Amino acid sequence: MEEMQQREYDEVIKKIEKNYKAVTLSEYKKLVGFMQTRYHGYDQILSALPKEQLWHNYDYFGRSYCEAVQHRQRWGLSSKHYILSCLLKASQGLTSESRRRIFSEERMTIFQDNIGFGHRTGFAQIKFFVEKDTPYLFLVHEYGFNSITNKIEDLVTTVEAEYLLDTGFSVIEDKVQIYYKDVGDSYNQVNLEVGLVHPKWRTLEPQERLWFDHTWDSLGNETKDQQPSAFFFEKGKQFDAYNTIMNIFTNVKKELFIVDNYIDSTLFLMLEKVNPGARIRLLTSKLQGDAPVAIEKFRDQRGNFEWCQAKDFHDRYIFADNDGYLLGASIKDFADKATTLVTIQEKQVVKLIKSYAMDKFKTAILNKSLIQSP
Repeated sequence: MEEMQQREYDEVIKKIEKNYKAVTLSEYKKLVGFMQTRYHGYDQILSALPKEQLWHNYDYFGRSYCEAVQHRQRWGLSSKHYILSCLLKASQGLTSESRRRIFSEERMTIFQDNIGFGHRTGFAQIKFFVEKDTPYLFLVHEYGFNSITNKIEDLVTTVEAEYLLDTGFSVIEDKVQIYYKDVGDSYNQVNLEVGLVHPKWRTLEPQERLWFDHTWDSLGNETKDQQPSAFFFEKGKQFDAYNTIMNIFTNVKKELFIVDNYIDSTLFLMLEKVNPGARIRLLTSKLQGDAPVAIEKFRDQRGNFEWCQAKDFHDRYIFADNDGYLLGASIKDFADKATTLVTIQEKQVVKLIKSYAMDKFKTAILNKSLIQSP
């Protein structure tokens, strides 16, 4: 079943409000799946809800689920109203309207770097925030030979689809103000029409450039300082360690690359929770226990997964999108003894290690295919 997106969730919620009888069983199942996904991993919006509101949501979601299980053979009868009305009462922090409001009230910021555009011929950083009820999208050219100006429609479309809609915002509907700093220190504002097409530019005045740079530098510093860059786990704290690693896995959007010499089948139970659209690569040395069976079954069922064996690494690494982590022990043994998980702060170091690991991965894949070929 295709995964439900934010806007589709909003439409079904509106349908429940207007005419719950029109909601189909397929829509209900996707609705439940969407809510489970939101609550399973870290969600910036939901984490800002008061505990009382979260418990309220959990309570009504649980009531709906129990009723659905009890009457699973009677969809469409009187229980349908109760099931759907409970899901409606559990929608705070999940609908686009409530997510926009919470994002604005809590003065949140979306920051992401290394966003490719123009078939990855250019890369940009973004910061998205709301100031005095006006949403702003700031873009800064990071590297690559293509400019933001040349591919502005492509870049804004990507940012909206992968970051803004998930937070409840639409560039056109919410009148997002877009400013950017391009190659050659070119500062511009751009307006787009419906469909994110027909851009119209305006060059920023000197004072506006100073405002852009000051705002960019000041955004997100408080949040960044609050995020721990290293974790220490005492012996026996396996559950805390598991939750920390799962938090990394469930927040992956595009790509997960794991370098771990010793794995067993428990890893694949964790990888099952990774975004289905994300690509997973695994570089390992030894498959222990029933891992040889599990890895092939996982690959066949999930797809978008590659693995190979090499003996070039001592340390263990997790590369989650643009972030890199150094692990003091293999994932399967994490916190069996005292160990650490450290965020690699220097982006250039992350790129260097990841590039080296990727070269070893590609070589191992090539050798594997040569061995298997007749």
